[in-house]
Amino acid sequence: VGDHIIVALWGAAEFQESYVVARDGAIFPQGLGKINVQGLTFENVRSIVYSRFKSVVPAGTNISITIGQPRSININVVGEVEEPGIQTVSAFSNAFNVIARAGGVTEFGNLRNIQIKRSGRVIDEIDVYQYLTSGDFGKYIYLQNNDFIIVGNVEKKVLATGQFRRPMYYQLKANEGVKALLKYSGGLNADALASSMRVVRTENEVQQLRNVNANAIMRIPGEDFMLQDGDIVKVDLIKPGISNKVEVRGEVTYPEFYELRQGDRLFDVINRAGGVTRNTFLPRAYIFRGAGDSTNLQSDRLEVDLSDINSNQINSVSNVLLQPNDVIQLFAVSEFSDPQYVEIFGEVRKEGKVRKYGGMSLQDLLYLSGGIKQSAEYGRLEIASIVDVDSAKQGLKPTRTVIRSYAIQPDLTVDSAAARVLLKPYDQVFVRKNPSFELQQNIELKGLVKYPGLYARLDKYEKISSYIQRAGGLKENANLAGAVLFRNKTELFREKIVEKLVLDSNGMPIIDSACRTKPK
Repeated sequence: VGDHIIVALWGAAEFQESYVVARDGAIFPQGLGKINVQGLTFENVRSIVYSRFKSVVPAGTNISITIGQPRSININVVGEVEEPGIQTVSAFSNAFNVIARAGGVTEFGNLRNIQIKRSGRVIDEIDVYQYLTSGDFGKYIYLQNNDFIIVGNVEKKVLATGQFRRPMYYQLKANEGVKALLKYSGGLNADALASSMRVVRTENEVQQLRNVNANAIMRIPGEDFMLQDGDIVKVDLIKPGISNKVEVRGEVTYPEFYELRQGDRLFDVINRAGGVTRNTFLPRAYIFRGAGDSTNLQSDRLEVDLSDINSNQINSVSNVLLQPNDVIQLFAVSEFSDPQYVEIFGEVRKEGKVRKYGGMSLQDLLYLSGGIKQSAEYGRLEIASIVDVDSAKQGLKPTRTVIRSYAIQPDLTVDSAAARVLLKPYDQVFVRKNPSFELQQNIELKGLVKYPGLYARLDKYEKISSYIQRAGGLKENANLAGAVLFRNKTELFREKIVEKLVLDSNGMPIIDSACRTKPK
């Protein structure tokens, strides 16, 4: 009542008029009769008015129907709102707009049953939860002047905690229970212990516990558990840990955790792990029952033989039925043996340990060591071997070392005796140095000689005077008494400290009688 509806025509006919909705809820365009618009949405009003005018105007006439300045109305907001009282709003406002103008609902306000009263009669009830979950706003009525919006007290409020997707307080209607709570909270997390939901309830001033199977409520139609005001609903997290797993350790292609399927046996899981390798020790493996469960403090051990796994003998006595959390331990052949090697020392280019392989000969080792140096004694090569190894393992007699000598040529060929030699584990080969072979050694003369520079040593007994003579002798102004010998230290060089002589004016050494060695 009081709204303005503007009708404009142009084209084949031109006309514009504003019609005011009368107290009876209608407008009265001249020549068209009364059009009742009270309580209708604007879209419905537009459709009705358009069809009326379309029936009388010439063809080709454009029709526009708009609403003028909306009127203001007074709405009474009472109950659990922050600012109860009269709110002046537009006639197109809905109940939510008016409640927002009133400061919103208080902590104790009932969001599930907001009433709209007109002339003492309830004409609509709004459920905020229903609007938020499905978009259902109710009857979509327009407010009128002096309508009442009543927000009552909350009827039933429960706390959802734990593994709810949206844990918080929820308001429920009198006939709603766990099923509605799950709907409004978005349900439970994937790792929630839904079968053991707990409801803490206060009855007769005493707290009591109720266990509820939420799985049954979610799956069985009609199944529910009614909640009461003040209930605390808690859902715990499931116990961590995979229950249907087995672990394969050791010498398989892919050691890892694997799913334990119904009827799985030992050979099934090992083959799923890629099977055994060439290095797998087949005579013995272990199954530790339940060892994969950290809470299991004691597990049984089963000893099995895997010799039948490659022949796929599924009926083998070792192909046992597996249980959850079993741990399968396989061994490698290499775990039960030490690495075998041989060593070579002396005049070869690469000294040290060399891994021994089957059928390794002396000549093979020389090639793997980069060959012998030019300084090697070709007629003298020794091999140190340990014998009686097996007897020593049995405690019969200790090992001992034997030495064998062989000849070798510069082209790494060996004599007939050495050609038949196969190396044993831990053999040590020594290539001796030729004592008569020696590379050039130089000394350097500096200072007041005629031809300073490098000079090759002719033999190991050559003296300094020989080098000076080969250098053309001393110059005239050379001071022989002031000559200094520099020598590089080596690990095998033992230094002898010689005191520097003190010379007189004639160049003769001065001897201190106090420092003379007493005769023995």
